Amino acid sequence: LVSDALQLFPRLTRPLSSILHHKTRGNPLFLSQLLASLREEGYLYLSLNPCRWVWDIDKIFDLQIADNVLALLIREMGKLSDNLQLGLKVASCMGSFVKKSTLSILASVVDVELHEVLEEISRKGFMDDTEDRYRFSHDRVQQAAYDLMSPYERQAQHMRLGVTMCTHSISNNDMGEVFFMALNQINRGGP
Repeated sequence: LVSDALQLFPRLTRPLSSILHHKTRGNPLFLSQLLASLREEGYLYLSLNPCRWVWDIDKIFDLQIADNVLALLIREMGKLSDNLQLGLKVASCMGSFVKKSTLSILASVVDVELHEVLEEISRKGFMDDTEDRYRFSHDRVQQAAYDLMSPYERQAQHMRLGVTMCTHSISNNDMGEVFFMALNQINRGGP
C-alpha cells in the first residue's frame, strides 16, 4: 500500500512500510490518514533530484503518533475551517449518511450552505458524494466527526436538527421520511 501510494518499488519503501505498519497496526484507513499527515507536516516530501518521494526514517520512527485512527482523524478534522467542521458535525448527527434532499432543511439550523460544505468535505476524502446522498467514507470518520462535539453539544445539535425537521414536516403537511428522521433526532437530543 505504501509503495503504491508513493509510486515507488516495494524494496525502496519496505523500511518505511514496516514502521508505518507497526504504528497503524495494519489499519488501511489509519495508514492513508497517517501518510497524508506525514506529507503535510514535512516528514514525507517530494524531492526533485531524483524526482521521487523521500523521508527521514529516523524522524518518522521517533515520531509520537496517536494510538488510534480516531485520534488522528479528530486531529486532522480540527485543522479544517469552522464551516467544514460544522458540516461534519451536522452530518455525523444524521448518521452514516445525509440525504441531499434534507440539506436545505438542515442548512437553516446552521446558517451555512451545507451542500457546498459537504462537497468540500467530500473532496478532502472524509465523505463520498453519491447520487442522492453524502456518505461518510468510513464508520470511524463518522465517529471522529461526532467526537468533535461534547456530549452536551451533541444533544443540543440533535434537538435543533430534530425540531427544525419536525417543524418543516408539519408546516408542509408531510408526515413521511423527514418526519420520522426528525423524531429520531429529537429522541437522541432528549434527556
